Amino acid sequence: MNSPLKPNAEEKRLAALRKLEVIDTQPEAEFDALARAAALVCGTPVSLISLIDRDRQWFKANVGLEGLVETERRLSFCTHAIEGEGLLEVGDARKDERFAANPFVTGNPGIRFYAGVPLKLSGGENVGSLCVIDMEARSLSDEQRQILSHLAEATARALEMRRAFLHENELLAAAAETQSILQNSEDAIVTMDMGGRITRWNRAAERMFGYAADEALGASAGIMAGDDTAAYDPYSRLRELGNARTIRTERRHRDGSAIPVSVSIGPVVSEDGDIVGATEIIRDISDILATQNELSQAEQRLRRLYQSTPAMLHALDPDGRLLSVSDRWLEVMGYCREDVLGRPLADFMPGSSARRFRTELLPALASEGYYEDVEAQMTTRSGAVIEVLLSAVIERGASGEVLRSIGIVENVTYRRQIEMALRAERRRLGQIIEGTGAGTWEWNVITGENRVNDEWAAMLGYSLEELAPVTIDAFRDRIHPDDRPLLDARIDAHFSGETDNYEAELRV
Repeated sequence: MNSPLKPNAEEKRLAALRKLEVIDTQPEAEFDALARAAALVCGTPVSLISLIDRDRQWFKANVGLEGLVETERRLSFCTHAIEGEGLLEVGDARKDERFAANPFVTGNPGIRFYAGVPLKLSGGENVGSLCVIDMEARSLSDEQRQILSHLAEATARALEMRRAFLHENELLAAAAETQSILQNSEDAIVTMDMGGRITRWNRAAERMFGYAADEALGASAGIMAGDDTAAYDPYSRLRELGNARTIRTERRHRDGSAIPVSVSIGPVVSEDGDIVGATEIIRDISDILATQNELSQAEQRLRRLYQSTPAMLHALDPDGRLLSVSDRWLEVMGYCREDVLGRPLADFMPGSSARRFRTELLPALASEGYYEDVEAQMTTRSGAVIEVLLSAVIERGASGEVLRSIGIVENVTYRRQIEMALRAERRRLGQIIEGTGAGTWEWNVITGENRVNDEWAAMLGYSLEELAPVTIDAFRDRIHPDDRPLLDARIDAHFSGETDNYEAELRV
């Protein structure tokens, strides 16, 4: 495990942390709500507001790791997060050399995923982070990353506001800064009381819904549904989204047009810990849905092309199970698609080919990323065994992980049958010719290969070894000079298509 270096300007950072007067204080509802909102938005079981002291990290808020108050700094993921300026995201801690040996990864609670945004104070000091943690490897969406960053900004401001409440002379400046963040957010931020009346309406909400702030404040939150008289119960909304990730739904513009949005909701909590309202973070996802629709249509076109191709294609998961097959694959093998998907490809091979696939080809995919023209056999539904050539290549994800392999099966059964028939016919003709005692000479005009038999060599008084190598020029040189024009004419006529075969009486 690599121990992170301490951030630059460490003493200045620690001084700013001390000035907040927050270390070792009791839990507070506002920070617990921010942590819950982060977990809600990112869909993780754990969210922490972590403050990095000289030798420890201490949790101001803890969702999901109840009872854990602090850890050693050297084991802290957040120590790495505060060294940067933006989000630190670790998709799978087991594959990251900084964290692979961390006891919190190798042991309890078994951390796999981490995403943390520094808590940057107004003076530029990173005093800690707002982070989310999962025990499964994963990644955040772009909108989750942005909302987590907004929540981290809100948390940093809340820390400064907390101190401002303790020190009255700093209150107005901190409040103005927080208001600026809310007003300049790209997401609509709407707060309502428990009666469903709007108490906060930022500029993004004005742009999204078409109501100015002075029109929206005090109105029913139902205006976001196109009806300012509609009842809106924050309690129900909090219960509805309490254990959900960010949901997708529709809201209404003032002109009645539908707006596809993603919505996250969190409680507004009083100093006494009572829920006094709710805040929604609303994002217009029209562009995202349009892009997803285009991608979906492209994927459908690709799927239709894949399934209808005349080639035998299949896709396998990393364990060799069939994820998809082309129509031609099913036609040749005699199966329906539902009969084969999810089954190992080796199930459709006789014993020796199945063993080779499992012990050689799957490891070759993992190590080399492909295999090509490997001879094998497959068994059709009727029990017929066909001869095939197998080729495949690995498809990897953005992080290099193996997603699937795409393979092609070439049915060479007919080719093999023709080759066997030709070999058998060659043997039969050879036996007939040898039985007649005739000398033979064979010229492959494509490869240039020449062969003669023992009788041909013996007629000239040679052994086969003495005549090697036999070439067309060597053969022609043994023809009597007066007979060579006749031979050339007969050969030229044959290759020009004038004769199907030729016969010539020559002196050798």
